[in-house]
Amino acid sequence: MKFVCIIIFLFFGLLSGLKAQSNSVNISSIKPISRAEFNAVSAKANEGDIVLIKGEGMIYYYSGNQWYAMKGECYPKTSTPSIDSVVSKNEKVYIYFGAVSEQKYNIAIQQTSINLESSVSPVIIDQISEKRQYIIELRAFSKCGGSSPIFYNWENK
Repeated sequence: MKFVCIIIFLFFGLLSGLKAQSNSVNISSIKPISRAEFNAVSAKANEGDIVLIKGEGMIYYYSGNQWYAMKGECYPKTSTPSIDSVVSKNEKVYIYFGAVSEQKYNIAIQQTSINLESSVSPVIIDQISEKRQYIIELRAFSKCGGSSPIFYNWENK
């Protein structure tokens, strides 16, 4: 939702600059329409037409016989996490990673049923007792989506 608000704010800021140069742009004429309505009126579009598609949160403008989506990027982007270290001490496992505010992390330890979420580092686990090699999977999530997983090989000695 924040992404859509930023795009609309930038869009209206650009249009207000255009309006100062030309009286032909009328911001109040931008009305949300459905995808079906958009498809019906597309053939009748004029240079500079602007529409907002309901449910998509996307603004389109018409130029040179073609519609263009005004795309932006979600901010702040979800960063790719990294595991700094894994320490086994006093029957507990401490997983240290670079936590970023406004992100949540999913930690899964393959070969076990451990799968948990956290927003702070370290994650402390006391369920691993078997001495063997494990693969720890870490993935970050934010309002902008999820990161690719990273994998960390760790041996419980």
